[in-house]
Amino acid sequence: MEMNTDQYSVLIKDRPETSDLFSEDAPLNSGVRSEPHTDRRTTRRGRHRKPPLLRKLGTEHGKRLVSFSLIGFGLFAVGIFLQAFLVQVVGIPKIQAFIIQLAVLVQVNFLANYRWTWGDRDAPFWRSCWRYNLKRLAGILLNFVLYPVLIHFGMNYLAANALLVVALTPANYVLGHFWTFAASNKPSAHITALAEQKMPLQDYSQGQPELVS
Repeated sequence: MEMNTDQYSVLIKDRPETSDLFSEDAPLNSGVRSEPHTDRRTTRRGRHRKPPLLRKLGTEHGKRLVSFSLIGFGLFAVGIFLQAFLVQVVGIPKIQAFIIQLAVLVQVNFLANYRWTWGDRDAPFWRSCWRYNLKRLAGILLNFVLYPVLIHFGMNYLAANALLVVALTPANYVLGHFWTFAASNKPSAHITALAEQKMPLQDYSQGQPELVS
């Protein structure tokens, strides 16, 4: 059966309109709710992001701790060999050998930490030196109290030395960072010279300069 033109136009007119989802102006997937990709990436990154305090500690103390540990334990190994040499080869008593190697390594330790661990700070040398020796003097007095006790209870003299070094290392770092090698409050001579070059001092001996309007 053939359909004439008038009947076909009536059917097209009465047919319900197609959803806007298929129109050219409608965006694809307009009816589907989805999270923005940026939010998903931010959420995923946030799961693995370190807290601000840990990032600050890692940035500020990471390299210093590595340098401090390498210097400390490196010199500790040297001190063990020196102490063993003084006791077994030279024949010096254990307590006296401990004092000698400790006195030598204290100064070497100070110079190494001043040069490398806290070398980026503008810490005055002699102020840092007397503070470091004062701090180590307190540690030596503590060692004098504890070391003979450990020897008395049968601990090996080298093992006793190692135990005391490991136990006092955290306190030495904290005091070194916040007190011994604290930066000077005065601006350094290099920064002052740069400031004077950028902002030269004006000579007002002939009066104030006139402002040009």
